[in-house]
Order: sequence, then structure tokens, then C-alpha cells
Amino acid sequence: MTVTPVPHKHKRTPVSYKNPPPMRQPVGPLQRSFLQFHRANPWVYDRLVEISKDLLAKGFGKYSMRTLIAVLRFEWDLKTSGQNVSIGSGQTVKVKLNNNHSPYYARMLMQQHPQFKGFFDMRRAEGE
Repeated sequence: MTVTPVPHKHKRTPVSYKNPPPMRQPVGPLQRSFLQFHRANPWVYDRLVEISKDLLAKGFGKYSMRTLIAVLRFEWDLKTSGQNVSIGSGQTVKVKLNNNHSPYYARMLMQQHPQFKGFFDMRRAEGE
């Protein structure tokens, strides 16, 4: 008896980009949310670049951006003890790194740093 697998209707089709397409103008709420977060928290991008360079130097050929986002959450929680931090003018915030930002950070790193092309596995994201 031959069993034919039935595809899961919500399964994402992986897409590997050696040369990821440029991010277009935000077309949906996920992209808009990412760009707003990125502008307000440039340290996240800088730290992702550092960690990714370390992984490349240690011989990793591929890595998960979601894992890197989890590492940043861990580091941030250690620094802040999970508390709100002051951003000036008497305002405090609790920085939350959303998993929805991971595909956009992966694309941005691969676009702006040639050594990262193909380093992150890609799936289609909103706006592609």
C-alpha cells in the first residue's frame, strides 16, 4: 500500500535566497512594525551583525535568525533583569524582540553584508 502524504495547508515553502530581493516599501503591518522597531532600536541590528560574524568565524555555514533573536532576548534580559529601561525625558520602555522581525533582519544582514549571503535560510515573508 502506498501512502501519499497530504501537505499541511499552512506549511510554508522554504525559499533559499543566495541574493535576497531588496526590501520594498512596507506593504503590510509586519513590515511596518519591523521598520518602526528597527529605527527605534539600532543596537539590535548591530548586535546581530556581531553575532553572525562570530558564527561565520567559527565555521558555521548556516544559522537561524530566530535563534539569534532568542539570544538577544536572553542577553537583554540579563542586562535589564526584565525591567523597563529609561529612554530619557522620564520615559521608560520594555524592549520586546518579536519573532516576526526575524525574516526582515535576515534579509537586511544579507543585503548589507555580502559575507552573509545564503547564511540564513529564508521563507517568503510579507511583501514578497
